[in-house]
Amino acid sequence: MNMILEDKYPNAFQFFVGYFPEADMENKTDQQVVEEFCSDNPKKLLIKTKKELIALSEDSSLWETISIEANRHFNESEEMAAWLGMILLELQENMEE
Repeated sequence: MNMILEDKYPNAFQFFVGYFPEADMENKTDQQVVEEFCSDNPKKLLIKTKKELIALSEDSSLWETISIEANRHFNESEEMAAWLGMILLELQENMEE
């Protein structure tokens, strides 16, 4: 499934695998992870990633793969939907700064 995620949403895939898995060991919040992603990357990539995250928020077939790749664990799909919504909001807010 991660190949589908990587092929269909390459920017979001790189965001999840590149920034989230080690964040807990570095004592970073998810908000700090998004902030770091935004400061590390050009606006064009942030826009592409945001579009992919919007699409992913409606594609629940890949949510389990996202949680594995991002090293996040959710008991219910509602928790995953809320987390993706929070990530999108943080991304949007950081893009506006």
